[in-house]
Amino acid sequence: MSEQDQALDLLQGFQEWIQIQYDISSSQHWSSILHFFSADEAAAFDLFYQHLDEFLSLGDEVRNYQNILQNKEKWMELKNEYWDQYEKLKL
Repeated sequence: MSEQDQALDLLQGFQEWIQIQYDISSSQHWSSILHFFSADEAAAFDLFYQHLDEFLSLGDEVRNYQNILQNKEKWMELKNEYWDQYEKLKL
């Protein structure tokens, strides 16, 4: 499997996961969504890696494309937990 195929496989479900995180039902690409919710391109870049780390920490069984909507509640719980930890680190 090529590196590009591995990267694409790793990101399978990321688009849908970002849409769930921001409650977006349109077909906007995840990068456009992150740019919209960021002050500038540098902030969007940082936000991408923050979300990517969070997404990858969910594990293969949760990231599986077929399980995206079924696991929406679990993702929201993990998102809230991750965000709480992030906020505590900022203080």
